[in-house]
Amino acid sequence: MKLLLSPIGVFVAIGSIFFGFWMAEERSEFQLLRVQSQMAVEEFSNRAQSHVAERVAGAATLADVWSEDLPDPDQEFVLRASTMVNTFGGLLAANWVEPDGTIRIVAPVVGNEDARGRNLFLNPSAAPAIRSADETGLARFTPPIDLYQGFRGFAAYVPIAAGGTRTGFINVVFRSQTLFESITKNDAFLKQFRLDLISGDASFFDQGPAPAVASTASRTFELGDSEITVFATPLPVLVQRSSTLLGEWVLAFGLLIAAFVAFLFHRSDRSRLELASITRHLEATLDAVPDLHVVLDADARVIDSRIPEGTLEIPGELNGKYVGTGFNAETTRAIDSAKDEVSRSGQPHAFSYGWGTGSHQKWFEGRMLPMEDDHFLLVSRDVTARRLHEAEEMRLKEQMQLTQKLESLGVLAGGIAHDFNNILVSVLGNAQLAREMAGEDTKLVTRLGNIESGAERAAVLCKQMLAYAGRSSVEVAPSNISEIVDEMAELLEASLSKKVEITYDIAENLRPVLADMSQLRQVILNIVMNSVESFGDEAGVVSVRTGSRDCDPDFLAMTYLNETLQPGNFSFVQVTDNGRGMTPETISRIFDPFFTTKELGRGLGLAAVVGIIKSHRGALDLRSRPGQGTTFTVYFPEQPDEAEKTTAVPAEDDEWRPSGKVMVVDDEDSVRELAVTLVERLGFETVAAPDGTSALEFIRSGEHKFSAVLLDVTMPDISGIEVLEQARRDFPDLPIVLTSGYSENGEAISTLRVKPTAFLQKPYSMKKFAETLRFAIESGHRDTTV
Repeated sequence: MKLLLSPIGVFVAIGSIFFGFWMAEERSEFQLLRVQSQMAVEEFSNRAQSHVAERVAGAATLADVWSEDLPDPDQEFVLRASTMVNTFGGLLAANWVEPDGTIRIVAPVVGNEDARGRNLFLNPSAAPAIRSADETGLARFTPPIDLYQGFRGFAAYVPIAAGGTRTGFINVVFRSQTLFESITKNDAFLKQFRLDLISGDASFFDQGPAPAVASTASRTFELGDSEITVFATPLPVLVQRSSTLLGEWVLAFGLLIAAFVAFLFHRSDRSRLELASITRHLEATLDAVPDLHVVLDADARVIDSRIPEGTLEIPGELNGKYVGTGFNAETTRAIDSAKDEVSRSGQPHAFSYGWGTGSHQKWFEGRMLPMEDDHFLLVSRDVTARRLHEAEEMRLKEQMQLTQKLESLGVLAGGIAHDFNNILVSVLGNAQLAREMAGEDTKLVTRLGNIESGAERAAVLCKQMLAYAGRSSVEVAPSNISEIVDEMAELLEASLSKKVEITYDIAENLRPVLADMSQLRQVILNIVMNSVESFGDEAGVVSVRTGSRDCDPDFLAMTYLNETLQPGNFSFVQVTDNGRGMTPETISRIFDPFFTTKELGRGLGLAAVVGIIKSHRGALDLRSRPGQGTTFTVYFPEQPDEAEKTTAVPAEDDEWRPSGKVMVVDDEDSVRELAVTLVERLGFETVAAPDGTSALEFIRSGEHKFSAVLLDVTMPDISGIEVLEQARRDFPDLPIVLTSGYSENGEAISTLRVKPTAFLQKPYSMKKFAETLRFAIESGHRDTTV
């Protein structure tokens, strides 16, 4: 059935063309009949008006009878009127009407006797016409009426006046059938039509037999005061004469041609269907493959293209355009180079290229193939998702490497700072003791003071290293980042070069964060100074902005220092400069200790910033490109449930009288000996333990009554935290002071299930040592028996 559809369609199409020729011929014949019919109605209408006008003009001459000197004018009127009626076809009578409307004379007399003496003003059909003729002085006509003689016709009234006085009317009566027959009587052309005259709804003339077709022409004309419509319809004899067999012959010939062509088409239809099937299969295969196909000519203009939906956003119609139109120069060069290589070698050429611009750019793996007529086929597959995935993997790998490097450096810095703090305990403590023992020796006091100052500066450096490692001491309190930036405005502006301008966008009503305000100030200052120094001697703008953001896990995963951060609301401070920007190599080292792009580094700088942010459970986002400036954004979590608080130390009290026994536990001999000396100087007895095992034995033996225990955290066998937990399990009221080269925050003392009475960070001064020990003893029970 499908094989017959195409031949049948061809037969119908060709047959329709010749059927149209036949219809055109038929319409031509019909149009000819319409033209002839229109000529007939025009001719008939003109003759009808002429006949009536001629007869009315003749009737007007009958009034001359009374102007002539005749012996019997009435008889003369009858004679002349009868002659006119007999001469002009269509006239039935000509009468003389008195001015009062009475018919006085009729002609011919025979057949019109009943009309004499009638008053026409009493006739509803005649009265309007005769009054109008009297008023206007012009001939007036009645509408079609039924005559006294039983015929259909109409009457005309011609007013007669003498010396300005109405003397009467000439009344002419027309028989319509006879009048109009006289028009067509000797006209062979008009006799080929059936003519029908209609006035209003009344028909008062028809000529010829009933036609074979409907009326083809009509015209409305005025006959007196009435509108007459004449219809002309060709009679069969005219229709037959006008028709030819040309249309039928053309149609028959066309059908024969259509049948022959359909037969030929049927023989080739199977081949065409097979080709169509192959084409559909190929198109379905191309649609299923998410590849882009572009056919190029020798000038790299697109002849044809097949672009799967969603593959590429083309700016307008691609066909007919140069392949590089609207795209970047790199794309154009890559495609031109591939085309040239194929032209040279005659072999397919594989290459990679980008297509599109800006955010709409995509990446493709293409294959250029040669075609006939110096054409080329470019088959490309979208690999944008794979490239983005690879780029993201590379970014995450680099971020992980940076995080691991920072973590490793942090562990190293923290370990060095811890060990160095243990050394500084001995240096600083012994220097202070020696200075007290020097007495009046001014030079010795000065030298010892220099040693003490150097040790304190070293302690500050250790504190910065602990900050870098995220193990610095944090004295947290509710802090508003916007208020801190606002307070630092004068300090920041004073630190700027005159060529650098600083602007602020400070958010209001920020929720507080739990943070060490001094360390937050250090973070802000270091970042701002880093931005300022990026300008060198050039002018620039640094923008400082604060705000709040809801950070989800996906966002936090994109930041630095994102280990185990909980999603939620974070307050942030953002510092942006329009300086030189940084290369990826610089970014990878910017948080290294003492790293700088200047000739000489001045300190830990941004390395300490990393540690502070880490200790506050914050996050850092860094965006920078060469020539496009740099943006640092630091995030701090808002309103944690619990905040770490610093240990309060009581004010000095001169009445405090130390007594009792204190155990000093530390694996470092010099530190332990110094601590024993300081405890004894305060007035306590001492027991020294070199490790945690010995300390637990002393506590559990019951031989001593300890007022307090000074316990080092980091020891080789049993750590101070383990000693704390075991001692408190048996003796919950024993005052215990933990001491360490790390900070309280770095050792996570505040998160322990069992907490010490106080914490003392190394290195410590004699004053800080005494205050912390006193606080611990007064917070517990002075004479705790163990």
